[in-house]
Amino acid sequence: MKISQEALVVANRYAKALFQVVLEKKEDPERIDRELRDVAALLEAHPELDRALGSPAVVSSKRVAIVEQLFGKKKLSPTMMNLLRVMAAKERMPVLPMVRAAYRRQVDEHEKVEKAEVVTSYALSKKEEKALIGRLSEITGKTVRAEFRTDPELVGGLIIRIGNLIYDSSVTTQLARFKERLLSTY
Repeated sequence: MKISQEALVVANRYAKALFQVVLEKKEDPERIDRELRDVAALLEAHPELDRALGSPAVVSSKRVAIVEQLFGKKKLSPTMMNLLRVMAAKERMPVLPMVRAAYRRQVDEHEKVEKAEVVTSYALSKKEEKALIGRLSEITGKTVRAEFRTDPELVGGLIIRIGNLIYDSSVTTQLARFKERLLSTY
């Protein structure tokens, strides 16, 4: 699915406003994130519902009524219900997954959490993962939340991506650099 620049801008605005409301009301940002995740998952599981909630062919008041009927009984926070009502009324429900991603970034930035992607040639033990996360936290000065995956083509070593920075100590990359040095020498 191609994401338009306009959709990203809209999603970022909703996420920023939502986060500000959560801070002002002293609500639990993690609860709101879980609610966003659950609502987005429900809409993803039912694309026809997602289309109806974002369709200009469905009257605004009907979209809001659908949201209230669907989510009003699910014990969602008043803040989340308000967000869903506004998004339904304005035909913005299709950008909800992007709102959730942008909201998560807001929360992480506020709580000084840095996301890291770690790729290794073999699966690390929980102890190794914990030690690596601890070291990355020391380096960044932030709490690190890491996603680990394996890539057997690395041969050995690891690749870590934190934001725009990439730390590549894989054997594959080291061999490629060594090859380049050899070829440039001769």
